[in-house]
Amino acid sequence: MSRFPQVLFCLLLTSLSLAAQQVSGTVTDSLTGAPIPFATVYFDGTTIGETTNEEGRFTLPASSLRFPATLIASHLSFGNKSIQLREARSSVHFALRPLTLTVAAVKVTDQNQRLKNLEEFRALFLGVDDWGRRATIKGEDALVFEREYRRKRLSNARSFFPDGKIPSTLKNARWADDGTTLLFEKANNLTAASNAPLEIDLPDLGYVLFVDLQRFRTDYTAGTTNRLGTYFWQPYEGNNPEKARKKHLKNRERAYYNSNIHFLRSLFQDRLEAEGYAIYEVIGNDARPFALNDYLVETDTDDKEIVGLKGRVLSILYYADGRGRPLPKKKWKRASPIQSSLHIVGDRAAIRPDGTTGESPLLFGGAMGLRRAAWMLPGDY
Repeated sequence: MSRFPQVLFCLLLTSLSLAAQQVSGTVTDSLTGAPIPFATVYFDGTTIGETTNEEGRFTLPASSLRFPATLIASHLSFGNKSIQLREARSSVHFALRPLTLTVAAVKVTDQNQRLKNLEEFRALFLGVDDWGRRATIKGEDALVFEREYRRKRLSNARSFFPDGKIPSTLKNARWADDGTTLLFEKANNLTAASNAPLEIDLPDLGYVLFVDLQRFRTDYTAGTTNRLGTYFWQPYEGNNPEKARKKHLKNRERAYYNSNIHFLRSLFQDRLEAEGYAIYEVIGNDARPFALNDYLVETDTDDKEIVGLKGRVLSILYYADGRGRPLPKKKWKRASPIQSSLHIVGDRAAIRPDGTTGESPLLFGGAMGLRRAAWMLPGDY
């Protein structure tokens, strides 16, 4: 009996197996049907992505991917689009709508305000530490800012401005009828969104981060900052690959430990204590140990959710060695923990096995909350 049919059958199975581990498709113009070359197609929150060829085609590896996953197609001249995939397939099609851009005249005063908004956004989004200052943003023209203002009163303002001159930095300021009270508007927050992808260079981590920013908001009163968007990390090593690679790997490890992803992965795996974490709830002057895992429930998609803790604030202590790695519990007594906080502002908070959350009612403060985009890692790190 010939062995060729068996060999052909094995080759066919191998081919089918490889195909099942890929996601491929096309990106076209929704108006003309023409292919769109150089569009970026990526899985949200990962390093898995590429640009389309001249025929608008793409093929992405999916063997290391966990489904369901969100696939994004993005281009500077088109609106981005997302597709939720429950499995790998080879027939994905994106039809992107062309962007209509209008250029309006900008007053000098408005331009000055925009420069202030950009400066504040860079500090809040990238961070103000060394990594944040070295990170840069390309495509800032795509950012659109808004602010909400609240009316403020400054009593006995003449003692601050005896000559009666009002500083130009105060918005819509005027003297009240009593001649001593100053009325003005003060910004309550800063919100931002981008109508095209932002390209962010993170030299300390060795990534170019592409962001389609849907919403960014900082609330001055609450002291919180939220961001919602889609993210794609593209690794690079620079002119000295070997030296840069060692530096980037070291910095990525440093960024991982005591990050949101590290904490949430540890929570998902029921390894908080093993990973150096202790959770407390402060009630009055009393700090009580808190079993956060008792509030985790499994979902139909193999994710988990934190339930029943809306409005609660938990204290997170992280015990680490000099390199930021978690310490075993027997060494905690001699270590000074790094403090963070977890604010739970919704009824249910989903957590994926990779430590990501998507749009989530979980807000981190303290050490974790101070980490900005310059410290961000992909979910497949």
